[in-house]
Amino acid sequence: MMMPIKNLEQDSLTRLLKNSNKVRPSVILALPAWNAYDPQVILLLEKLDTYFKSKASFYTLTTKLEDEFSIKYGLRNVPTLFIFDSKNILVAQTFGNYDFNYLVEIIQPCV
Repeated sequence: MMMPIKNLEQDSLTRLLKNSNKVRPSVILALPAWNAYDPQVILLLEKLDTYFKSKASFYTLTTKLEDEFSIKYGLRNVPTLFIFDSKNILVAQTFGNYDFNYLVEIIQPCV
């Protein structure tokens, strides 16, 4: 059974990215705060969470282009998938409509 993906608020995002005790990578899906997105993207993220099990932590982040995170990481298109290693360094990102196998190829080298 798939577990729901945790949605990060700005303060929990800050804590996550400053946590020096993390032991696994974080995969964050940035979603638009200004309009609707395809709910299938959440189902895909849940499927990836199940596939990678305890190798990575998966989150969603509803954001605006003017938010601190968006500015810092150059968010211009949504949905965008950000992958941070266990040291909180951005190691990969991709945007657009996804397919499962493509995302596995992007995430696998990072976990």
